[in-house]
Amino acid sequence: MSDMRVRWRTYAACLEVRPDDMFPDPRNQAGNRRAKRVCDRCPVWQLCLDEALTEEGGKREENRHGVRGGLTAYERYLLHLRTRRQDQKAAA
Repeated sequence: MSDMRVRWRTYAACLEVRPDDMFPDPRNQAGNRRAKRVCDRCPVWQLCLDEALTEEGGKREENRHGVRGGLTAYERYLLHLRTRRQDQKAAA
């Protein structure tokens, strides 16, 4: 898996679709569902999600785009907030 971790993008299922398909308008529920179905069959979705969360870090919701790692930008934002709150509680 360490080799895959280094070159995970070469295994990504989204390489088989148009890039625009993975970045539907956030209000386009059907487009988001289609993009998530691509992630459902992806062998490296977790690595993609990990990278998205690292890259986006503290960015505001409107500065996150597309479906990555099986989650919409809004879902990743909520996951980031939950994780941050859990980390703060653990540190207290």
